Amino acid sequence: MTAKGTHHAITAYAAAACAALALTAVVGTAGLVLQEQRTAEAVVRGESSLATLQSLAAVRERMQAQSQAWQAALAGEPAARERALEQFDTHGVLVQSAIAQLRDRDGLRDAQALAAAHKEWTQALSVKQARGEADPDAAHSQEQALLGRVDRLTGGLRDARKRAVELAAAERRSGLWIAGGALFLLAVGGIALLAGYGRRLVVAAQGAFGATPAQLVEAARRLAVGDLSAAEALPAAEPGSLAASLKAVAQGLRSTGEELRGNAHRLSAAAAELAAASAQIASDASEQSAAAAAMASTVGQMSASITQVTEHSHTALRISRESGELSDHASGVVASASGELESVAESGRELTEIMQALGQRSGQISTIVNVIQEIAGQTNLLALNAAIEAARAGEQGRGFSVVADEVRKLADRTTESTREIAAMIKAIQEGTGQAVDRMEKWGLRVSDGVAKAHGAGECMQKIRVGANEVVQAVDRVSGVLAEQSGASGQIAAAVERISAMSHQGVQAVGAVGGAAQAVQQLAHSLNALATRLQPDPAHA
Repeated sequence: MTAKGTHHAITAYAAAACAALALTAVVGTAGLVLQEQRTAEAVVRGESSLATLQSLAAVRERMQAQSQAWQAALAGEPAARERALEQFDTHGVLVQSAIAQLRDRDGLRDAQALAAAHKEWTQALSVKQARGEADPDAAHSQEQALLGRVDRLTGGLRDARKRAVELAAAERRSGLWIAGGALFLLAVGGIALLAGYGRRLVVAAQGAFGATPAQLVEAARRLAVGDLSAAEALPAAEPGSLAASLKAVAQGLRSTGEELRGNAHRLSAAAAELAAASAQIASDASEQSAAAAAMASTVGQMSASITQVTEHSHTALRISRESGELSDHASGVVASASGELESVAESGRELTEIMQALGQRSGQISTIVNVIQEIAGQTNLLALNAAIEAARAGEQGRGFSVVADEVRKLADRTTESTREIAAMIKAIQEGTGQAVDRMEKWGLRVSDGVAKAHGAGECMQKIRVGANEVVQAVDRVSGVLAEQSGASGQIAAAVERISAMSHQGVQAVGAVGGAAQAVQQLAHSLNALATRLQPDPAHA
């Protein structure tokens, strides 16, 4: 073989070997990048499945709240029943909206069937409620069937999320194996390349060396350990010589090393970004878990406070009812007292009229006494005239004189008696007048007492009405507190589930972070290997 033919063969062999090494490096780097993309997609799918799980938990809570509202409508009074039915309809609309969101946003395949089953259950409960054919046991069985369907969907999503995390971990391990295999093939190819060059150099013609054997041996020895400086420092030789081929190999290896180094830097940066993102997600998930735990504690305290307020409202309801009963009794007593006062006032008015009539009779008697007194005075005057006439008659008029004297005495006594009667009648009239005045004043006081009794009765009536309103208000507050207590229990359960999901997310992100660290270590190893292919300035 001529020197020129030997040079051509060596050059072709070196180009093919460099191309194989570059292809091996590119395949390994592409495999790592692809595996990182798959890992990122798995993380995104995990976050999406977590949001879907939270939406399913919200659907389950709304269904339970809707069932509780329907049960409250069965046992409540008309006003409370209306409120419960409104809440039943509201929760039904919210459940349908949440299921539609699961179907449209999350692409949940079983959401349509779940929406149809929930709609059928809601319509059945509404029809039975309207017909008065409500069956709590059947409704509970249907509710459990719906909740079971939601739980099965939730369990399926959790299993899928777990499988996605495991698949991502497997893909990361596969990527690491691919990268390791690529590095191994690169090392083996380099060794094979050096061995091939050595054999080609041994069988090549001495005229095709292009340098002294010592220089060629030193350059080959350094190429074997990854030092390209000796080969690049060989003297200029004609194309096709061994020295020119070694220089071409060194330049090809340097280009490959630079490309590997750049890919290693990019891979290391991507792994660092992935690790930082994983750490940030883990931190956020930890904070979310802590916030969920704090929220659960707060909701528990709120539930305890609501329970205490409910107990106090029951006590207030009992006291309000007792106050209403007492106000009813007091209203009856005031009404009875008002009636008695009206009777007393009526009796006082009748007594006043009697006293006034008595005063009028006393005035009439006084008039009669005056007439009698006038008659007695005239009788006394007639008796005096009769005595004078009897004295003139002498002995014949003596008997008449005696009679006249008796008549005069009788007239005097009558006059004296009429004076006494007049004095007594005057005293009676004065006493009657005073009694009438006092009776009128007493009547005014009794009338004022009757008016005040009526006012007290009206006040007691208002108090009774107010007490009834307080009883109704406290009753409504008790109902609302009962609903809030149930709702707080559901919220506490939901927060506990969210806390558990957050903990699972923290574990998954921790696995991703571990894989990112492994990829980063592999990138460092690849960078170290690429560094070995760089020229050594000390031997340049």
